[in-house]
Amino acid sequence: MKRNLTPQQREEMIAEKYYYGEGHCEMDLIQAMNHYKAAMRLGSASACSKIGRMYDTGKGVPIDTEMAVEYYKAGAKRKDPLSTYYLMQYYFETEQSEHAMNAWHLLVETGDSRTISMGLLSYLRYCREFEIPRSLMDTDSILAHMEDAKLFWEDEHLAAESSGQYYFQSELELLNELLEYYTEGWDAPTEGTEKPIQHL
Repeated sequence: MKRNLTPQQREEMIAEKYYYGEGHCEMDLIQAMNHYKAAMRLGSASACSKIGRMYDTGKGVPIDTEMAVEYYKAGAKRKDPLSTYYLMQYYFETEQSEHAMNAWHLLVETGDSRTISMGLLSYLRYCREFEIPRSLMDTDSILAHMEDAKLFWEDEHLAAESSGQYYFQSELELLNELLEYYTEGWDAPTEGTEKPIQHL
């Protein structure tokens, strides 16, 4: 095991080994969960999204959406990008528009290029599905991140295994289609109009 790791990093590394069955550890999802939770107690933000996904997908535990959302909220409060992304997804899927937009603004403020790019596609897809008028959309954040999002999905498509090529190609095409529609006639984002971080 690597030296100079913090206690939380050490716990999370052990959790990963049990989760994927790496090194001398056989796959053991219960042990993985225990170590992720230990990492979270020690202050890890990223462990929150991993625990949340295990509850969300039923990996090693029964599916429990409410429990998953609580862990996503905990991670979002610690500014973990993946937790914030999954939380936003949950709010979109359950049609909680105000909470979803708060999560989107938080993701824009605290996320990385990957999670913001994934989040932007989810945001645009939601707006089309529920016919949100362009006048009510967050114009500046879309324009500010759309080029990065295009590059992200293009890179994902090019790097994907053959089995995943169709998925990433369809996601890229959808993103371009939505951006072409929603950004038509919009000006470049203005300075000083960033959205404040909202409480979730």
